[in-house]
Amino acid sequence: MTVHIQFCLVQGGHFTMGENKEKHKNKKLKQHYWISRYPITNAQFKNFIDEEAYFEQKYFIEAKKSEIWDNGKINDWWDKWRDKPDDYGKPFGLEDHPVVGITWFEALAYVRWLEKKWKTDGIISSDWEISLPTEAQWEKAARGGKHVTQSPIIANYYDLEEIHNVIMKKGFAKQKNVFPERIYPWGNTFNSTRAHIEKGERASTASVGEHPTGKSPYGCEDICGNVWEWTRSLDMEYPYRPNDGRENIDDVNKRSRLIIRGGAYYSDKDKGNCSFRRSNVPYYQNRYYGFRIVASNFK
Repeated sequence: MTVHIQFCLVQGGHFTMGENKEKHKNKKLKQHYWISRYPITNAQFKNFIDEEAYFEQKYFIEAKKSEIWDNGKINDWWDKWRDKPDDYGKPFGLEDHPVVGITWFEALAYVRWLEKKWKTDGIISSDWEISLPTEAQWEKAARGGKHVTQSPIIANYYDLEEIHNVIMKKGFAKQKNVFPERIYPWGNTFNSTRAHIEKGERASTASVGEHPTGKSPYGCEDICGNVWEWTRSLDMEYPYRPNDGRENIDDVNKRSRLIIRGGAYYSDKDKGNCSFRRSNVPYYQNRYYGFRIVASNFK
């Protein structure tokens, strides 16, 4: 049984990426895609654990090559061999908190497992892909494009394909983005009540959805603050070019660096925004790294 996952539609088109000297306008994502409304929670990740997916080598291809996965266990930065996320106790482990204590390799394994499960269960067809977001997909979902949907379009996982097909056939209303270069998902002025951020190193994660007024133009919540979010993009210099190798994860090893986005509960406002980027090695994990997922239809 899949614990409920909701998705927000992000339409294709132009958007601004980066900030200050790194800002580059008119980046274009050709395709519409759906991004999870919230980071993946402990309850949702538990499905992966309960189905013993940690023991499936096909989900841990890169980790196996790096010799940090073996017989259902992964070895992380802290030299811990685990078959589940590292346990930081409460409130980190509560069901409705974002899953933490996982490496990039585990996040990638989860999306591979979920795609197979949903296709096997008939929830999505063979034309669909479940993945980690590229950093371009992440930033557009947080900031919005030149145009945005008139109001957020949100679908439950079990009727995602049906809603997608209706929208692609009938279209949807869109409007000009009031703040196409917004600093935060809600606008250009920082407001500590809109995100779980600047709480200090001794603070903790919060339940997803606690800050609905901080949602992005597409309806994504907790996309800034709460936890840093893994992307599938390798750490390469701007300007962002999707075909320059940064989205090729086939050769990722433990020494590669993957982009993380969004800041965490302890981050200051200059890091918990739509454009700040940081990276880390894929076998690193701690109590403030999580992820969200993308569903795309290539038909």
